Amino acid sequence: MLEFLKRCGLGILYLIAAPFAVVLLALFAVFGLIVFLFMLVKSLILFFGGRSVFDDLPEDIEAKRRLGTLVDTREKKTEHVDKTVSDEIHEETHEVERAAPQEVPEDDSDDAGHGNTANPGGEA
Repeated sequence: MLEFLKRCGLGILYLIAAPFAVVLLALFAVFGLIVFLFMLVKSLILFFGGRSVFDDLPEDIEAKRRLGTLVDTREKKTEHVDKTVSDEIHEETHEVERAAPQEVPEDDSDDAGHGNTANPGGEA
């Protein structure tokens, strides 16, 4: 008899708790849908702005700066591109002023410095 009452009590408990579980599940689904739509809009805005959702937050950048581990690849790429462009412009402007380069005779020997009369001691 006690086992029967236990089973009936659990059944009543399940009947009372089931609607709360369904409501909780529905709230979780609505929350997930809202977060999904928010992240969709945010990622579209960032994408067309030329950034990424996975970029470091301002707090992360400050922490890396304080720790001294911040490596800004954008600055390095910009410096490299600027340096290359300025080198090309520099070469183009001075190319007219330069005389024809002197030709250096090629040495056919495989060993570095052996058989080279200009540098008998080998590589310096």
